[in-house]
Amino acid sequence: MTTLTSWVDYKWNSDKVISVLNSGASVRNWNPGVSISEDIRKPWKTSTRAYGQTIFKGSMVWKGTGVRTDKKQTVWGNNKGKQGGSIVKM
Repeated sequence: MTTLTSWVDYKWNSDKVISVLNSGASVRNWNPGVSISEDIRKPWKTSTRAYGQTIFKGSMVWKGTGVRTDKKQTVWGNNKGKQGGSIVKM
């Protein structure tokens, strides 16, 4: 089992996102056949959303062959306190 987590920390009021403080990521991997590293991108903002993005670079052995399993996770929070995100295969 592997867990990929990304987050973005930001300041906001009811009108707008004021600033993005930072972003980060973590990997919890209990599979000895999988190796995962993370590349945390610089966070950014629009007037109503703060974004964080991480590229997770994975490799594993599958039936004796090395396989890449890279993912891009994007998370966001808005000026109303809601959040969301997506993870896509690269």
